[in-house]
Amino acid sequence: MKLSTFVDYFEGYTEAKIPKKNGKGYKIIRIYTGNYHVQNVSDRQWILKKFAYAVLIIAAVFFFLAASLNRNPGNSTVFVALFSGFSAFSLIFASVSCINYICSSRKMTVFMWKKSSGGIKRWCFASACCLFCTAVTSFIYMLFFFRDIFFMGLLYSIVYCLGGLCAFAINKIETMTEYFEEFNNVQTPFYQEGNFL
Repeated sequence: MKLSTFVDYFEGYTEAKIPKKNGKGYKIIRIYTGNYHVQNVSDRQWILKKFAYAVLIIAAVFFFLAASLNRNPGNSTVFVALFSGFSAFSLIFASVSCINYICSSRKMTVFMWKKSSGGIKRWCFASACCLFCTAVTSFIYMLFFFRDIFFMGLLYSIVYCLGGLCAFAINKIETMTEYFEEFNNVQTPFYQEGNFL
């Protein structure tokens, strides 16, 4: 997992010096001069995608919580608890990526594009894999050790799978979405001091 740094945040920005209003000295400002990343979809499709991501990520978290916060004996084994922990971890980051995407503007800076689109592809796929593994391990455990309540174990395994399918759907939609770079013709005032690229 890579943490964002100051340089990552200002990728695509250029520093420029402009005179202060009082005429004494200069101040440094940062202006986004990089290209924007824009989805190759209509405005209506863009809004619908935001709505779909919100519904799907809420559903994924709901299914995970519904299956993991119950007294199902399948949740008590070490392997199920381990995969469940990984699922919770990845769902947190998947949710943050979806929130970044939902709050983003039509034109994304390099940083926002990487944090939202890139984060969705990575963390939703990880969430789906972890939830599917949780479902399988829980099902196997119930099959061998709690046959008398097998159908309850099967039900909760299906709920885990539903959460995984929601996360995988977000990943698949974002993977199929095409982006194009829109030229940024902003003019930097005064003169450039440096570039963060």
